[in-house]
Amino acid sequence: MRRTLLSVALCGALLSSSAAAQAAPEPPPGQLFRYGTHPRQNITVYGDSGPPLVIVHGGYWSKDTDWSGWARWFAARGFTVYDTDYRLTSDAVWPAQRDDVLAALRWVRLREGGGRRPLVLGSSAGGHLALQAG
Repeated sequence: MRRTLLSVALCGALLSSSAAAQAAPEPPPGQLFRYGTHPRQNITVYGDSGPPLVIVHGGYWSKDTDWSGWARWFAARGFTVYDTDYRLTSDAVWPAQRDDVLAALRWVRLREGGGRRPLVLGSSAGGHLALQAG
């Protein structure tokens, strides 16, 4: 039940245009980690103590869209945010993108100690990848 309420709260926060304008403490800058050998197989982590939230960007699988603003917004509100990159279609063919997201989720689970399951949030192609990972 708590997980469902948290998911609803996340959706509400994204849909509310005034939610992004609310004041919150500025989180520290993100820290970059690698979960694979390709230059795009990296995760920027914001925050370090709240529930884990993995963000998967959109962009037609062919370009990166910047979600760092939302990552910082969620981190300022208590989440540990994993802003995840993956190989684009110019780097590798499908299912490399899905495999990258699965590898990133394994990396997050190891970093979290296996105790807390992350929420996964994606937009456009990232939404598709989040569903594939589920």
